Formats: sequence, structure tokens, C-alpha cells
Amino acid sequence: MELRKKISSNIIFRKYFLSWFVLLLAYIITEFFNLSRFWDYGTWIIALLAFTLFITLKKVEFSKSAVYFDNKRVEYESIIDLKTFEVQQRPFYLFKTDSENLIKRYHLTQLGGIGYFSIIKILFSKKSASELPLAEFLALLDEKSNIPKN
Repeated sequence: MELRKKISSNIIFRKYFLSWFVLLLAYIITEFFNLSRFWDYGTWIIALLAFTLFITLKKVEFSKSAVYFDNKRVEYESIIDLKTFEVQQRPFYLFKTDSENLIKRYHLTQLGGIGYFSIIKILFSKKSASELPLAEFLALLDEKSNIPKN
């Protein structure tokens, strides 16, 4: 069995706690504050969009030969596109594969970024930048995937 390295960040917390907390917060705001209908609908629309975003996040692990989205193996060659977008300065990554099934075609995640604790860990560890899991994953993705190079 190949050694997998985890690169997604805090997915379980976002998927199972934060997604439901957003709905609870929307309920509290609309129930206890006397807002107009416009603000009620706006609050629920934003809450449902945030809920959908968080609930669809997938844990990402990788090895030398494949990427694993929620423990489902996907070959590097089957990844055909990668889109990134930010929500409140937090990057999200949308991987597109060549799967026939629409649900299995798209994989949304947040990859482990460089935060304050990561910088401290890098400074005090003896690892070089090439040994960092995210840098290694992006190099493998660049080398083995079918993402068009611009």
C-alpha cells in the first residue's frame, strides 16, 4: 500500500460543524431580529450557499501514483482542469476529472495553505520547501495531470 499524504485543511470541521452552524446562525438572525423580508431572504440565500459550499468539501490525500478524494482513487491523468476561487481570503480548489458521472466529475476542497503555524513549523523543521506536501502535490499535478498549461 502506498503512503498517502494529506493536504486538505480542516475539512471535517467545516463539513460537519461549520456547515450546520451557518444554518443555525441564519435561523437565529431571522427569528430574533425583526428584519424586512428582503434581509430574511438574503440571509437564507447566503446561508444556503455557504452550507452547500462547506458540505461538498472533500478530504484530499495523494501518493506518487494517484489522488484520493474522500478515499476514492483518482488517477492524475484523469484530472483535466483546476479552478481556484476565494471566499473571504480563503482559497477553494475545484478539480475537474474526465469521469462520465456528473457527481464524480467535480471535487471541491481546500488545500493546506501557509498559515502562521505552518510558517513556524517550517522555520523550526529541517524540511526544505521541496519536501512540503503541498509543493510536492502541485509538482506531481503539474507533471502528470492533463490540465492545459497556459
